[in-house]
Amino acid sequence: MMTLDEITKKVLEQIDASGFKQSGAFNLRHNGIALCHGDSEHIKIKKKQDKPGIDIYIDGKTDGEEVHIPVVVDATGMTDVVYNDFYIEEGANVTIVAGCGIHNSGCNESRHDGIHTFHVEKKLQRTLCGETLWRRRRNRNKSPQPGHRSLSWREFRIYT
Repeated sequence: MMTLDEITKKVLEQIDASGFKQSGAFNLRHNGIALCHGDSEHIKIKKKQDKPGIDIYIDGKTDGEEVHIPVVVDATGMTDVVYNDFYIEEGANVTIVAGCGIHNSGCNESRHDGIHTFHVEKKLQRTLCGETLWRRRRNRNKSPQPGHRSLSWREFRIYT
């Protein structure tokens, strides 16, 4: 189990409503690097070989499991881009929790862009839930400017 610093722990508390744990299927990205990850019996996570990001394979026997893929950026002046592909077999019942928290105490803009693609076998009944929470220390800008914190949380429930 990876030991996390206090800033990372506090950001994770805000962006992962179910509570991030280093168990089951998970991948924690921190300042552009996959810090730790784990697989479950039915969910496998593989690092992409051709570009930054991960491939998440969810088999059709998955029933009621969650996969957590939070991102924490606490470096100033950083732009992190990832391409995450989800391969979901027919019959899977899974909750995908994807959140990003930016804690920028420096002078330069920091950001994370996650591009998610879902490859779903056969029919799909889906529920997408999410909320975005912006916390600002100085003003009401809508982007994560220097000196601000930006927190977002997304939960995707996918049924095939």
